[in-house]
Amino acid sequence: MDKSAALDIDMERYARHLALPDFSVFAQKRLKEAHVLMVGAGGLGAAALPYLAGAGIGKISICDDDKISVSNLHRQTIYKTCDAGQSKAKIAADYAMMLNPDCAIVALDQRMQVPHDFKGVNFDLIFDGSDNFATKSLLNALSIENKTPLVSASVNQYYGQCGIFNGGYADTPCYHCLFPELPQEARNCNEAGVLGT
Repeated sequence: MDKSAALDIDMERYARHLALPDFSVFAQKRLKEAHVLMVGAGGLGAAALPYLAGAGIGKISICDDDKISVSNLHRQTIYKTCDAGQSKAKIAADYAMMLNPDCAIVALDQRMQVPHDFKGVNFDLIFDGSDNFATKSLLNALSIENKTPLVSASVNQYYGQCGIFNGGYADTPCYHCLFPELPQEARNCNEAGVLGT
């Protein structure tokens, strides 16, 4: 890659990336050109967002219709007590932009409804930090339809799990390959409790 490609990369901000063997300005530029859809800005999204923004992901769309609650601050540490009652998506977007102004952050203060909400929008990765199986199913469908990798995570009480799915291609699993029968009744964190990160 020629020197002109480095001109739009903040060499000081990403110096620790660029010091890595086999990591280059080109690799950092690929991160800058990436677009991540993050669904859920709660316990999982709040933990992942600082790393996505810090790494220099160029565009992050945060989709969450929930409001910040003091009872969740023990694990949603990007929010402050004074943020209670405000939109998670909007406050998370503000946080990410303050952390790294190189990132373009889109706050979608809405519930994920159908994959067609995002038809024609290209994402390089879908991050599922949602708290219900209906949304996880919608994100699985979006992942398959757009051939976009899905990172899906969940937590409950003292346990957590995370998986990477790429079901849009033959012979690669999707979320429903691992969970063909989704539970009809599952307690959320409000009911079951959850330990902070």
